[in-house]
Amino acid sequence: MAISRKRVIPKDYYALALLVIGTVAMRPRLILQEVVVKATSYREETNHPRRVISVSELTRSHNRNVECPEPLVPLYDKIVDPLPDDKQQIPRSIHLAWIRGYRSPQSRCISSDMMEIALKWMEQFPSYSLYFHDDEAIDMLFDQKSQEFPHLVKIMNACALLGGAMKVDIWRVLVLYTYGGFYSDFDIAPGPQL
Repeated sequence: MAISRKRVIPKDYYALALLVIGTVAMRPRLILQEVVVKATSYREETNHPRRVISVSELTRSHNRNVECPEPLVPLYDKIVDPLPDDKQQIPRSIHLAWIRGYRSPQSRCISSDMMEIALKWMEQFPSYSLYFHDDEAIDMLFDQKSQEFPHLVKIMNACALLGGAMKVDIWRVLVLYTYGGFYSDFDIAPGPQL
């Protein structure tokens, strides 16, 4: 008599596996919805504690004394107070990330071309907070989410074999899942207002 061993996959692993597969398949909207549904139901079923640090703490918004070598300039977060009686359900936050692949005290130093893009976001969306995520902020979010998704470390180690792009793809979903708002690649600037 053969014994069948059915492998039971925890729901958080299933959700992140879907995330990785969906990111590769370039279907982030569907995958984000799937991850949120699966992770929320997992948290509700297991009464999993959720410790979330603020996005300002994550991006170290308080650090305003970065010295950059020329011709680089520092980019600081722009934090806007919430609007009174705001009916918008999506948080008024814009997340930008610049990944170098290593941590540096000068990780907030960007070129003047990149600064122009960040300033366009601030100008076009004055009622939105803009958060700049560097390598350290991204790693901190992965560390934080590994409590909620215990298999995240294994998945990230597997993704490392495919390069840094997949790490950022997974981070995009996690930052929006955790804090809400909008994400934009750093080479995308908003167009003129209509």
